[in-house]
Amino acid sequence: MKQSVVANPEAYGDFAALDADRSSWIRAFSDRILTDDLAQGRMLDVGCAKLPHELFRRIFERATQVDGVDPNPRMKLNSTLTEKWIGLIEEVEEIPPAAYDAVFAFFVAEHLDDPQPFLKAVYRAMKPGAVFYATTPHGKHPFPIAVRMVEALGLKKLMASKSDNINDYPAYYHMNTTDAVVRAVEGFGFDDLEFMFYPCVQWDTFFPKPLRFIPHLYDKFYGIHKPERAQLMMFRLHKPTENDQHSGAA
Repeated sequence: MKQSVVANPEAYGDFAALDADRSSWIRAFSDRILTDDLAQGRMLDVGCAKLPHELFRRIFERATQVDGVDPNPRMKLNSTLTEKWIGLIEEVEEIPPAAYDAVFAFFVAEHLDDPQPFLKAVYRAMKPGAVFYATTPHGKHPFPIAVRMVEALGLKKLMASKSDNINDYPAYYHMNTTDAVVRAVEGFGFDDLEFMFYPCVQWDTFFPKPLRFIPHLYDKFYGIHKPERAQLMMFRLHKPTENDQHSGAA
């Protein structure tokens, strides 16, 4: 399986710019997806209880049809979807096989206790030649530690009730580093794996205001200067066609 990393050097080193434009990571990730000619046609949005951010909605505007699956019943209110299934993708049998040109999972990977059934279901839903994009907090950033501390203290549900940017689902972080993703996807038949990283300073919202100097110091002097320590990661998987397999792609 071919592996690559998309470089984005202009994103690093300017804390003030990242703090002033806290949607820059969404723009960067969606811009990358919009350069992908394969990311159009019929799309499946996994984890679609909320309407996507307006910058991500640009992606779905290229679709001929957008379907969705999410265990949260409020996904039925998502007006961008045609077919709607309540449940986990690995448990909903009605999702048609080999039907989707592109599958998206925005901030789902961190909630997977076992990535294997999830990836099996994603692969099954994809047409030959389709792409899968996932965004997730990067496991080599201290943000997952902060989340685990909040969960251990029993504060996550309270924080989620006060902020739309925080969910109350358990976070496992079993597929949130490059090595973990590579291990998880081996054996499914994907022929291409691409990573992209982006710094983000929004994790300060997991700290009480008097303690937000801690993430700010980390970001200013270390985190936003090191792509391998960036807070956010996106990865892309490609399902080969029969022609790809015959041409020797592996």
